[in-house]
Amino acid sequence: MTALREQRLLEAAIENNVLSQDKLEGLRQQARKEHIDLMMLLCFSLRLPMTLLYRNYAEINGYKFVGGEIKPDLILLRKLGLERALQFHIIPLLNHSESLIFLCANPEDRTVLQTIKRLAKQEFSLGIANPEHIQHTLNRYAPIINPYADDALLLTEFDPVKTLEEVLNQAYLHRASDVHFEPAEEGLHIRYRVDGQLQLENRLFSEMQGAALISRIKVLAELDIAESRIPQDGAMTHSTPIDIQIDIRVATLPTQFGERATLRLLGGDKQLVNLEKIGMAEKHLQLFKKTIAQPHGLILITGPTGSGKSTTLYAALNELADSKTNILTAEDPVEMTMAGISQVQVSSKTSFAQALRSFLRHDPDVIMVGEIRDNETAEIAMKAALTGHLVFSTLHTNSALDSIPRLTDIGVESYLVASTLLCVIAQRLVRRLCQFCYLSVRVTLEQAEVLQCDTQQQIFQPKGCAHCQGIGYAGRLPLFETLWVDSQLSEAIASQQSQVKLREKASSFISLAEDGRDKLLQGMTSLAELQRLGLWV
Repeated sequence: MTALREQRLLEAAIENNVLSQDKLEGLRQQARKEHIDLMMLLCFSLRLPMTLLYRNYAEINGYKFVGGEIKPDLILLRKLGLERALQFHIIPLLNHSESLIFLCANPEDRTVLQTIKRLAKQEFSLGIANPEHIQHTLNRYAPIINPYADDALLLTEFDPVKTLEEVLNQAYLHRASDVHFEPAEEGLHIRYRVDGQLQLENRLFSEMQGAALISRIKVLAELDIAESRIPQDGAMTHSTPIDIQIDIRVATLPTQFGERATLRLLGGDKQLVNLEKIGMAEKHLQLFKKTIAQPHGLILITGPTGSGKSTTLYAALNELADSKTNILTAEDPVEMTMAGISQVQVSSKTSFAQALRSFLRHDPDVIMVGEIRDNETAEIAMKAALTGHLVFSTLHTNSALDSIPRLTDIGVESYLVASTLLCVIAQRLVRRLCQFCYLSVRVTLEQAEVLQCDTQQQIFQPKGCAHCQGIGYAGRLPLFETLWVDSQLSEAIASQQSQVKLREKASSFISLAEDGRDKLLQGMTSLAELQRLGLWV
């Protein structure tokens, strides 16, 4: 990267509020002190992919940006020549209209503009893409453009070690929760799960390259590299270029076209492990704080896999952790290391129930068990709650009220549930609207009736900009359904009343749909996100 291009990217980032001048100066000083590249430090410190910086530059300067699949005009690309295309990072785009569009990495380079003018011989417009994206595209189409291309020119020698590092670094920069390595008939695809949605990696790897990547993953995760016929589970760590450690859970699975691997990046953003920042409504945040301050009882967090239950639990434990409180947790796996808390990894040799029994001999004040899966774990947890311990756990149920019949279904007596349960919180995650580019629209008459609001009410829709990389959403937001167990509701649980009766007797109950409606009207998410969860409020 030339100094001019780097400076222009930084200027555009500051102009569009992607980066502050003060933050940039601080990073400059750190880069000089530690003798590391400024752009690398900036990207990994702030978790900003280079693609975001190029998209931002394009937006500021009025260029078309291409971040997805690039479809070249092969006729023009052959005329340009593979060597010059690689040298100047130029790709003529396939365009069915009469206008020509050329994709480049540096539109300010005069040599690039002169090269395009000689080739086009007519009016054209410029687009921008990340130079790595252009390089990968040219390498992919190289055999079609020039079958006799020099391998040294193409840099096509595949290195699975370097490639896996690049993929994991991109996963970190894009704040992905999972990386999927998926073999298909045409080769290996890689997809990142970002904010709950899958995004396809621009590169397609051959069958041999895919097998090499899977083998590299298995070596790092200490799996049997010779065994590809059965599923395997393992763990590994990855270190970013600025030495940020990422814990990764690995699972492999044999499929029709070869082994696939799914990598779960653990830990997430530790800034979110704070009750004030998890997104709970103020009234219920205060009730939750009051509840977790109780000396004993059971607190349940429910919801499907990937609904943010662990983040809520860690935030609650973080609120309680101090030098006077003995906190023990049993987790599968330990997703985030927390200071002042003894965390136990559940394994084939140590079940949740066994860990709980052992915990009671260590004089705990607070216990967290990752999940109540069976009668034995449930009964030990509830007896611990009865004998002076504050117990946190999770259940897989669709709503807060569903947790009560779920506990009785696995064999827990109703009186035990009634006497120990303090509250149940069900949650889901929706994507948060990008606060830099959302569009406001008036509700329709039908929407106003459902939302119980005036037809002049504004709601918001995604648009897409450099800050959110054209998606319209940035980050995720939890929706909470809150059930607080008071004496009246406790009596109803003990007498095994129906869920309809339980809801009638639940004070201060807010459903997922109601919480979603409030956050929709506040401009935090969109109606499409609520509909995606089946919450047509």
